[in-house]
Amino acid sequence: MRKSRFGRTLAALAGMVTLIAVGATPAHADTGYWYVGNGAGGCLDYSNQYGFRVFSGCTGDWRYQWLYFQHVGADPDTYRISGNNGNQGFNICLQAHGNGRQAFGAQCGSYIDLVWTVRYANNRPYFDSLAYPGLCLTRAGEDGARGWLVTTEPCAGRETQYWEWKN
Repeated sequence: MRKSRFGRTLAALAGMVTLIAVGATPAHADTGYWYVGNGAGGCLDYSNQYGFRVFSGCTGDWRYQWLYFQHVGADPDTYRISGNNGNQGFNICLQAHGNGRQAFGAQCGSYIDLVWTVRYANNRPYFDSLAYPGLCLTRAGEDGARGWLVTTEPCAGRETQYWEWKN
């Protein structure tokens, strides 16, 4: 059966779109210091007073600190995410605690609940817990201190589950 010119063009276009979608793999973050913005707004931050929270803005001024992403394991997209704990350096890591539970800071170590896998949906990164696969780091409800708590909730592609690196 012979295809029309329009049909052939449409088939060729569909093939190109498929190749682009399969071949468009975003680069992962390198080990190092990064500001981490949330898709719904705000910047992931750590402080001794509040722990890990998302606060308004992500402008790179002194009120927001860089977090340290340390690559761990064989997968190029697995990281420990740590915040500065005063004079002790970057030794407090973001820890997952299960479905719907708040993610807290804990002493960095080799524990699996301190490791996050960066995955992509629609070319946008999200953090999937290695200890609780399918649970994503999520900007949750307000914390009463002009910020938002972070929790681990089922990955659902919500704006509050997408993150981006800023430097």
